[in-house]
Amino acid sequence: MSASTERQAILQMVADGSIRPDEAARLLSAISEVNEAQGGAASSTTSGHASTSDKAEPERKSAPVVDIVRPDGSHYAMQVPDSLAPAIVKIVGVYMKESARTASRETLQGFKALLANKTDELKAAVKGKMGGSGIENSAASAAEAVEAKRRAARRRILDMIQNGRLTADWAERLLDEVDLMFVAELQKVSAG
Repeated sequence: MSASTERQAILQMVADGSIRPDEAARLLSAISEVNEAQGGAASSTTSGHASTSDKAEPERKSAPVVDIVRPDGSHYAMQVPDSLAPAIVKIVGVYMKESARTASRETLQGFKALLANKTDELKAAVKGKMGGSGIENSAASAAEAVEAKRRAARRRILDMIQNGRLTADWAERLLDEVDLMFVAELQKVSAG
């Protein structure tokens, strides 16, 4: 794999959010160091009788291949020079930790939202039974519960944008769908 192809792959990983810019900077500097070292090695071997293609071929065969899974589910295989392998392992370890942290935060937020929704529903049910004029109180509290659910759903989508799990385009689509869904639910509550 040529240096420009490796640079493009690293820049694409930054654009996809697979790696952070500081990690990409380290990879790019390592690639330039490897290219400089190979440039010096190529000039010294051309003065001898060995050709550069004979020297470079065994290195390519021994270079590890990294399979990268993009957020959209597609795969990308990239050959990594031996000198970059430790850096790649470290980057992957950091990415896995960060990904696990983000997933656990999102799960916790989902549980909190679910708990808040169930609490609101329970409060609405208790107020409806205890309030005396149950129909007005239950309709108003049900509308409040629906609105609370909508706010929680919107908050989760915004958190997913912040954590890099969603793009702005997808978030906009989801927010529109959430609003439509809850408008329909509010109409059911007010009609019923």
